[in-house]
Amino acid sequence: MDDSSKIYPRRMEGIQSTLLPDGHVVLFDSRSDWAETLNPAAAIIWEYCDGQTSLAEMGSIIAEISKRPNSLDETKALIDELHNQGLIAFR
Repeated sequence: MDDSSKIYPRRMEGIQSTLLPDGHVVLFDSRSDWAETLNPAAAIIWEYCDGQTSLAEMGSIIAEISKRPNSLDETKALIDELHNQGLIAFR
């Protein structure tokens, strides 16, 4: 991924998500019968995978919430992981 302001991740159809009381999110892919739990920070990124929010915007949101300057790198890493698992695509 080169220019994070031009990358718009979106959740794939068929991925069910359930928010847990502690802020974690459980993702379930009915196509492969596979599940994963996201921590609260990753859950926020997942929610912004709407095809309308750029990767750069997500990094800024996470940086503001977490007060961590390297949030864009962490956001990119999570987006790469979700993409490699077939959970998101790019608009």
